[in-house]
Amino acid sequence: MRALGKEGGRKFMEGLGRQQPNYRPSHVLILQLVAANAARMFVNFVLSKETQTLIRSFGRTVSRTDIPQEENAKFKVVVEEIELADRMNEIVAEYEKYLQ
Repeated sequence: MRALGKEGGRKFMEGLGRQQPNYRPSHVLILQLVAANAARMFVNFVLSKETQTLIRSFGRTVSRTDIPQEENAKFKVVVEEIELADRMNEIVAEYEKYLQ
């Protein structure tokens, strides 16, 4: 306040008040930062090659392209619309074209 003077200090404090500052205890802020980092670390772990290989060993489809998968071996297609059922072989052939 002394550096700004009485009038300058009053304007500074009014401006600060308009910003509506809020107080958070430091442990809450640290917890939020740790939680955000933990989430990032978990996603990195789940998407790692080792974890995706383990998931693949359970017969699940994984998101990594560097892990070989049996694309159509474990899927059973059930067609509900008769128009699609008539074209099923054509649709599967088109789909397999994009997998290669």
